[in-house]
Amino acid sequence: MKKTCAEMRIKMKENNQFTKNDTLILKGIAILIMMYHHCFCTLERFSNYNVQFCIVSQDIGIRISNFGKICVAIFTFLSAYGMTISWKNSKNTDAPYSERTTKFLKKRMFNLMQGWLIIFVVCEVFCWFMDKRQLSVYTGNTARKLPVYFK
Repeated sequence: MKKTCAEMRIKMKENNQFTKNDTLILKGIAILIMMYHHCFCTLERFSNYNVQFCIVSQDIGIRISNFGKICVAIFTFLSAYGMTISWKNSKNTDAPYSERTTKFLKKRMFNLMQGWLIIFVVCEVFCWFMDKRQLSVYTGNTARKLPVYFK
């Protein structure tokens, strides 16, 4: 049986903490904010398209999109909150604090790096066959070869 929004809010107020569903909702909102920020933060991003801001002017729409940088803070907070709750609920509560923390962080890093490493290797192999540019960028005088916006 699905719960209504009002029932979920009451449950959240009783527990005084976010549920996984609450964090997923906030992450979804943060993703929408991030998309808006990346699509409309400068006029050059959408000048070739017929974009019309219905409620506000184009200048105000660009200024609002620059506040979209808050999505990084939202993701950081939700990740730290989730990791803290996960750490509190982790096994080995009788183990010393430092040992328990070290085990938890090692497990989290291994899981994170495992997924990242697969994508990294696939991208490197793909780039090797398509264009060996990733090797040439980081050899020799790097500052000379980087695009203007990195200088």
